[in-house]
Amino acid sequence: MPKIAGKVYNIEDIVRMRILILTLGGVEHASWWPGHFLTSTGLSFLSRIYPRSDFAAAVNSCNDIAREIHIDSVGNVAVFNILQLPIQYENEIEQFLIENNEILRNEYMKRFSDGSSLINELEKYIGNSKSAKANPGPIRVGFTKDTSFDEFFAKAIQCYYIGFKKGIKVFPYLEEAKKSAQ
Repeated sequence: MPKIAGKVYNIEDIVRMRILILTLGGVEHASWWPGHFLTSTGLSFLSRIYPRSDFAAAVNSCNDIAREIHIDSVGNVAVFNILQLPIQYENEIEQFLIENNEILRNEYMKRFSDGSSLINELEKYIGNSKSAKANPGPIRVGFTKDTSFDEFFAKAIQCYYIGFKKGIKVFPYLEEAKKSAQ
């Protein structure tokens, strides 16, 4: 994996970043998207339907809602964001969520309503590079041809962090490079 500012993100990091963004953007915090999946009540409800994969179901359900809001804001034009990654990442995320369902549920269920703890954890994923700016709305943080996914993750997390701290909706994305006509 390529490095950005000394930080390499593994699949666990990506899953945790996604959980933090989905929770902080949810109804108990910033209210950027509706749905109570990543709340104690939502998880209690889902545990009856999905007893072995309740947390994975909560993350995936919340991600579906948040991803649609992200797409509505940015447009569905060859872009990636923390909530919509290339299929190889999405497959690994799904597998990690299912394999670690109980561990993740036990860890995050206690902290769903503790916004400062969640923000502090999100800050740990920024890395050393602190160059991103966060203005309301869509924020292109790079193009796939010249931005590694590690660099994208670092910049996107910076944008979300600033957005949550300042109370502004941000939608960082990585745009796929256009193929030149030959």
